[in-house]
Amino acid sequence: MAAPQRLTLTTAMPENAPYPEVPLSLGRAVSVDDATGNQPTRTVRGVHFTKKNTEGDFEWMEKQDKYRHTLFIINENFLDSIDEKEAGAGTAKLRPLVWRYVTIPRAAGIPTGWSVASGGFQETDFYTRKALDASIDRIKIILRDNPQLTDIVFSCDASDNTKIGTNIFKLPDACVNQISTKLFDLQFFNATDFDKTHEDVDKVERLLYPHAWLHYENARLMDEIRVLKRKLGQPLVGTKRLR
Repeated sequence: MAAPQRLTLTTAMPENAPYPEVPLSLGRAVSVDDATGNQPTRTVRGVHFTKKNTEGDFEWMEKQDKYRHTLFIINENFLDSIDEKEAGAGTAKLRPLVWRYVTIPRAAGIPTGWSVASGGFQETDFYTRKALDASIDRIKIILRDNPQLTDIVFSCDASDNTKIGTNIFKLPDACVNQISTKLFDLQFFNATDFDKTHEDVDKVERLLYPHAWLHYENARLMDEIRVLKRKLGQPLVGTKRLR
């Protein structure tokens, strides 16, 4: 894991090739938003990974022509989503296809934790909510600038295709519900009312970066303490995760 000064946020907007209008892809059938009366502008659906080379395997799906209008939502940790280009584990294998590295993004990250070391979010506090909101704004920018992306797919829970899957990072139900709700709300996203830019989201992420780094450092130091206590034969007392 790199030191904080490694942070480099690319703010240049890639040129997007024009695409014709395309029909909505198959997805979760929603006719109208009960709260606002708005009609859906795209589909959002959860798919569960069962095996490679079939629906649920994002690596395979991205290569299939029938998913050419799909934006894949990948589970990310905050730090790696900012300064790591290499493919990660699980859905993060599509990390090289996010907006920073390709002209037409095929993937966008949603944070489920601050870092690999610190694991999943433990609560939906102020900082967690800000990180989630920033990632949703990033997705909205991608959808606005790439209107050909009319189908949004995320990896869902094995028993509930309306909930985001959490196989790598374990999250409390409140976090899972909040992330899932935000994703499904994208069905009704109206791009004409949205004027944020990637630079705007970058500013928020820069403010959150020190907080994320503290979670990483705390987790790293706790691991060192555990190793030392194990070597000394002492009980693992007083090593609580930073909240």
